[in-house]
Amino acid sequence: MKDPLTYQLGENKNLILVLSVLTCIPLIFFTNRNGVNIGLLIIGITIGLFIVLLSIYRYSTGIYLVTVLGFVIFTLGRLIYKDLPWGTALELIIFTTTIGMLVSKKLKTINLVQFFKNPSVVIFTIQLLYVLISFANPELNSKIAWTNDFKRSLSLYCFFILIYIGLDKIKDHFRYGIFLTALCVIAAGYGCYQQFFGFADFEMNYISRSQTRMNLYFLISGIKRKFSLFSDPSSFGITMAAAANVLLCFTITTKFSRKTFLCLFSLALTLMGLAFSGTRTAYLAFAAGACFLLLLTINKLATRVVGIILFLVFAFIMMIPIYSNPTLNRVRSAFELENEASMSVRELNRKKVQPYIWTHPFGGGLGTTGGSGAKNNPGHFLAGIEMDSGYLRQSTELGWIGLIMMLFQYFLFFKVGLQVYFNTQKKEIKALISGCLVCLFTFVIAQYAQIAIGQLPDSFLFYGAAAIILKTSFNLSSNKII
Repeated sequence: MKDPLTYQLGENKNLILVLSVLTCIPLIFFTNRNGVNIGLLIIGITIGLFIVLLSIYRYSTGIYLVTVLGFVIFTLGRLIYKDLPWGTALELIIFTTTIGMLVSKKLKTINLVQFFKNPSVVIFTIQLLYVLISFANPELNSKIAWTNDFKRSLSLYCFFILIYIGLDKIKDHFRYGIFLTALCVIAAGYGCYQQFFGFADFEMNYISRSQTRMNLYFLISGIKRKFSLFSDPSSFGITMAAAANVLLCFTITTKFSRKTFLCLFSLALTLMGLAFSGTRTAYLAFAAGACFLLLLTINKLATRVVGIILFLVFAFIMMIPIYSNPTLNRVRSAFELENEASMSVRELNRKKVQPYIWTHPFGGGLGTTGGSGAKNNPGHFLAGIEMDSGYLRQSTELGWIGLIMMLFQYFLFFKVGLQVYFNTQKKEIKALISGCLVCLFTFVIAQYAQIAIGQLPDSFLFYGAAAIILKTSFNLSSNKII
């Protein structure tokens, strides 16, 4: 039986052709009259509206389109040279895709009461409600930054629901996981292109428009930090660390075949992208995630072999007497913590805000720290204080109550994931869950020194992995065929 949407498209192909022509005519007119940037902007709006409509009718397609858009949206912004609310556009598409799924037939096959009984979902929902009521925080002077952060929190919650409800079977989980990893590998490849061939003109224009970006991307040591398709080098590096650990997991847990060579090649690309990002937090996060994976799968011969290889590579990097390579020096510096000046600065920031945290259990309000606080909440105690840690930002803006809820949520993700991993005998499920666990662990470690969770598209990996773990646990407990 034909899908209704496919049937309708086939019946109205002539109408679609006419509409396409009518859309192209004003597009060509505006492009000729106002320049390529306006034309690209109109193309972006047209594509966005198309994705919104398609997402409402075909939420499964919308999930993949949202993911792709999350990876390219920052590059589109640099191409057009306009400071437009690209993140808001992506969040809108996530909302419409979620609505499309909830009003579709899929909703009839899901017991929402059972879904909201899941402890991880409960704490996630409570967290979102807590962010909502933080609007009334008396410490918060401006609501603009709160609005932006709440929209981001709501969009991530909706994305979590999309993956949990929209991807039902293990083959769907594998397909999406491979798709998401492939996008990371493509991003790694483009990061390597930036390293070997330099930034494109539109990227240099984007960097040079801000002195802050110039200082952040072009270091005194001579390193030009690469950001690939992402918003900044830190986001790129942490995502590459998580993707590299997932590829390492698949290399260890799957049977040796021709696909293993593809995994190894992809792993090499992501590790190069990680190195070229110049993000020291990401180097440490990758190392911690790799150690976690080795402990999780220590009973495998492949794990022990890979562990020895990784140790030898690490020793080679740390001991080889080559000091003329800035990237190599940057990697080494990440593991020389006693000589790291930035750690001292971060420690001073923590000491400065700790008394405030203890006396403000609900925090100072969303968007009151760093540059956002200086802009939207001038005069606030936290305004201008840079939060180099996701945990520190959570505890200052939402209080130690918000921090406890965040940590409890992470604990539940790992608890459920480890239970599934050790209770199942199916190798494919073990491979899937171990990949999800090492992805979560990498982000949780990176969150200590960076705001690693909550940005896009980084959070697609984190919340996608969490949703897959919880859905797999639900399917196994319900004895569903997956």
